[in-house]
Amino acid sequence: MKTTRYVYKIVSTPPDPNSPKLELLQIDKDSGFIHLSSGRQVPNTCDRFFSNVATLYIIKFSHEKLADHMKWERALHNDEVFPHYYGDISMRDADSFREFHKGEAPWVSVLENEAWLSDTDRK
Repeated sequence: MKTTRYVYKIVSTPPDPNSPKLELLQIDKDSGFIHLSSGRQVPNTCDRFFSNVATLYIIKFSHEKLADHMKWERALHNDEVFPHYYGDISMRDADSFREFHKGEAPWVSVLENEAWLSDTDRK
């Protein structure tokens, strides 16, 4: 089983920290689960699905808080295993979130050395 200290949700609109439920993307609604990423996966996921988006918001969750309803499953586009959450997530469960701007660079260049996306307690 895959273990990581944190998992991340990537969204293109500012999250509402007071919302009882995380607003779902269309891909989450269509899939029947919430797509999450490990910190290592975030940069490539941003490039793959949000390459035309200039500003992203990444929400950090403790793996431990979400573990009961999360499964690590293979992605359709490759053999990589991603965390998928089955249920609703409250923004109150979030550890933190940050706003990132891409500029002209690809997301990988912007995020690949971002310490906040690590599995440590650094914020």
